[in-house]
Amino acid sequence: NDPHPDDEYWHGTHIASIIGSAGVVSGSADGVKMLPYRVLDADNIGLESFLVDALLSAKDAGATVVNMSLSFGHGYVPSALMLDTLDALAQQGVVMIAAAGNEGRMGASWPAASRHVISVGASCGAGDALTAAPYSNIGSDVDLLAPGGCLDRDDNYDGHPDGILGEAPSQGSPSDLGLYWVQGTSQATAAAGGPEPTSTR
Repeated sequence: NDPHPDDEYWHGTHIASIIGSAGVVSGSADGVKMLPYRVLDADNIGLESFLVDALLSAKDAGATVVNMSLSFGHGYVPSALMLDTLDALAQQGVVMIAAAGNEGRMGASWPAASRHVISVGASCGAGDALTAAPYSNIGSDVDLLAPGGCLDRDDNYDGHPDGILGEAPSQGSPSDLGLYWVQGTSQATAAAGGPEPTSTR
């Protein structure tokens, strides 16, 4: 019921750009139709209930792929409602993909840890030097790695940090858009989350 559903942070628009941009940045599924649901606030924080509401709305709208470029903190235990919601989407055949988390520890965070969700960690480098990003959660419940970027490197010597380029608003100024290099498992999830996810690039 927000008359101005702006991205209050910048993260969601950056992710949407990586997925569907057909402009300066070519998304992993450029031009795809998207249903954006804001579940994180101006401090990049959200409640489980926000995500449940968004998932149920996406299900009811007939979404076929759901990107969850977010993660709950270490120690989070999903409620029965969250578990039931993920189960309901899986039963409807919705492909769900989520960020494994940026804590650099073993094991995916939720919701990526769900058996119904494709869990995506981040990689850095290229060719023979391709490795898991040091910040990326890894482990047996991380299904794949996708490009997530490492801003402290320039392995391809192009003069730019090895991040993932996407369009996003300046924080606090939603109409002021720019291109930003960012790193994270959220960006990796967006890079992998097109209609035909890939394991590595």
